[in-house]
Amino acid sequence: VFDGVKLNYPPFMDMVSALLVKTGVSLRWALIVPSFILIMFAVVMMYFVSFQITKSRLAAFLTPFLFFFNGSIAGFKYFWDDYRTSQLSFWDFMNHMPKEYAHLADFNIRFSNIIADYILPQRTFIGGLALGLIVVYFLWRYWESGDKKQLLYSGIALGFTPLVHTHTFVGLTIIAGFLCLIQLFENIKDVDVKVWFSKWIYFFAPALLSGLPQLALIYPFDTQHFTRFYLGWMKGNDSIWVFWPKNLSPHIYVFLVAFLFVGKRFRQFLLAFLGL
Repeated sequence: VFDGVKLNYPPFMDMVSALLVKTGVSLRWALIVPSFILIMFAVVMMYFVSFQITKSRLAAFLTPFLFFFNGSIAGFKYFWDDYRTSQLSFWDFMNHMPKEYAHLADFNIRFSNIIADYILPQRTFIGGLALGLIVVYFLWRYWESGDKKQLLYSGIALGFTPLVHTHTFVGLTIIAGFLCLIQLFENIKDVDVKVWFSKWIYFFAPALLSGLPQLALIYPFDTQHFTRFYLGWMKGNDSIWVFWPKNLSPHIYVFLVAFLFVGKRFRQFLLAFLGL
């Protein structure tokens, strides 16, 4: 159907599955096995990233649960209303849910559950999550130690992401840019710009030299307005002050309280992600 049409979607996960099919693996297992291996790797990396930052095994153990069991608590209201009017037993209703209650567009609940809307249907996301966590791990190692080799490792890992999951490449490039600027302006009077630049070139050189040609392969240059600035692009008729608590409760309150208690270095690191 699309023979000769420019590919605008990262092909890595499908390519791996296609190669497995060519070696005799069934289509079902060719889809399942790469996804399963990468999601297990991502969970392990999530543990190590959290442990590296917090030095707490308990925090590292809890991090994947906090990440994967996301979703707005506001969805429970609509879940309960539908359950009461369904006349079904609780388990029957659970097995025949008419909606995904973490993603109710009619009520402007948009930040859907990561497992339901990303891990299961969007296999490229899994590869992006696995590689992206490697990038974040080494960025934090640099942020903690100042060792420019960590920036090199992080940049090399980021350079692999465009054909795996393009949004991971774009998002983490922006985050790294914010970290770069935070470090520059942290002690602007005392910073040796040449030393600062010579360190960050270790990150951006491999990331961009490897990543930009891959991005050019799949970016839809012939499409108008594919990328543009649009502040509040999902808020609909809600104000920003209603949209964010409705979509991120209770997580947003946990994050806000935690932000007050973490150390200065970690708070600066978080600011780069908040910048995105």
